[in-house]
Amino acid sequence: MKALIIDDEVLTRQKVHQLSRDFEGLEIIGECKDGLEGIEMIHQKKPDLVFLDIQMPELDGFNMIQLLEEEPIPQIIFITAYSHFAHKAFEINAVDYLLKPIKKERFNEAVQRCKERILRNDAHTRAKDLKSLFKKLTNSQSIRIAVKSENEINILKPEEVIWIKAEGNYVRLFTQSKFYLKRISMQKMLELLPDDSFIRIHKSHLINLDYLEKIEPHFHGDYVVTLKGGIKLNCSRHYADHLLSALK
Repeated sequence: MKALIIDDEVLTRQKVHQLSRDFEGLEIIGECKDGLEGIEMIHQKKPDLVFLDIQMPELDGFNMIQLLEEEPIPQIIFITAYSHFAHKAFEINAVDYLLKPIKKERFNEAVQRCKERILRNDAHTRAKDLKSLFKKLTNSQSIRIAVKSENEINILKPEEVIWIKAEGNYVRLFTQSKFYLKRISMQKMLELLPDDSFIRIHKSHLINLDYLEKIEPHFHGDYVVTLKGGIKLNCSRHYADHLLSALK
C-alpha cells in the first residue's frame, strides 16, 4: 500500500512515519502540511491510502475531499484530536480514524482494515459515505464549499450563496458579487449544504431561503420566486409543495 500523510502538525507526521515502518507492506510516498498541497500530491502520486487530518488551516480534510469527489478517492484514515463525539459517526460510515496522540495498536487496526478493503478490490471509499460523515460532524457555521478554478481554490460559506443553477456536470453558484463553477451534481451539492437553509425549487435550481423575498402563483401550479436583488426564478409545481412546507 502506498500512502500519503496530510497533516499540519510536524509531530503527527513524524509519528505516522514511525508507526508505518513496523507495518509490513505499507510505504509512505509523501507528506503534506495542508489540504492544498495534499490535492496536488494525490493527483500526482495516486496513493492507495491517505492519512488525513480533519482540522487544518485554509482547507480542512472534509473540504479537501470535496475537490476530489470527481476523482477516484483513496482509502481515507482521518486523524483528529476532537472525535469523542464523532466516534460512532465514523463507525456507522465505515470510515477509519485515529485519535491524537496516535497509539500503535489503533494505527495497525485501522491500516489493516484499509488493506483488507484494497484486497477485496474496494479501494475507493464511497463519496456518499464521506459526505454523510461530513454533515454529521459539522454544523451550518462550519461547512465550507471548496471551488477549484484553473489557478486558485475559493472557499465559500453557504450563507454567501444566493442560488445555484445546474449546468450539466457542473453547478453555478451565485453570490452577491460574482458566480463560481463547481464540478458536482445538483443532488450532491444539495447533500453538502445545510438542510435548514437550502431547498430545491426546480430540477435545475437551488435557493438559499435566507434570500427569499416573495412567492407568486403562476400558470399550471407553478410559482415565481423572487430573491433579494430582484432575481426571479421559476418554482415548478413538482417542488412547490416542498417549498411551501419548508416555509411553514
